[in-house]
Amino acid sequence: MNSRQTTLILFRASISLILALVLSAAEGKIQCSCPKIPADGEGNSSCSTAEVNSRCSIDFNIFGLEAENRAASILAKAAGTPITIPPQGPSTVETLRTLRPEQVVDAVLVYLAVAAGNLVGRDSKYLNEAAFKALVDSVRKSSSSIGQAFDSSGAAKWVGISDEDLRQRPDYSVARDGFLLIAPGCVEASLPGNTWVMFKANWSPARVFPQCDKKR
Repeated sequence: MNSRQTTLILFRASISLILALVLSAAEGKIQCSCPKIPADGEGNSSCSTAEVNSRCSIDFNIFGLEAENRAASILAKAAGTPITIPPQGPSTVETLRTLRPEQVVDAVLVYLAVAAGNLVGRDSKYLNEAAFKALVDSVRKSSSSIGQAFDSSGAAKWVGISDEDLRQRPDYSVARDGFLLIAPGCVEASLPGNTWVMFKANWSPARVFPQCDKKR
């Protein structure tokens, strides 16, 4: 066995270890809340959260093809541009891990819009095309930051830190970029028309806080 083959085997083993660590995070709890409406959610998977016109929606677990199709359709219509629907997988984290960097942005866009799309599915009065267009424009403009925020190497770092340690020493960076607030494994957007959305991966250090910002 030559050195190149050995390096490839070690690389694959490292990726498998990262995945195992990330999936083990599902045994913990992740907090997801809307910023103004008194509605809190706690699950053991990634979440999509939205607050639109004083109504809160929180979606945990695998979002489902119907919800993701609806989210992608709303985004594409509002922005006038195609949105690629991510492949279905055992979890959003596993799906993101398998995507190429240029595919991650659209996947995060869809996950951001799932909870808001669920509200629209129940009542069209929650459809704010200007907000969804602003979401697409903002996330694609910040594609590099989004890619870094959901990189699997970050997952390996943060999943190994206990929830209690994160509460006491939340040593992670939070960046504001226009409508967006971006943290490792978490992005939220405060959009026009009283619309707010968030997607948070289960490994994010923000999992112990209601939204992405550790200061809230």
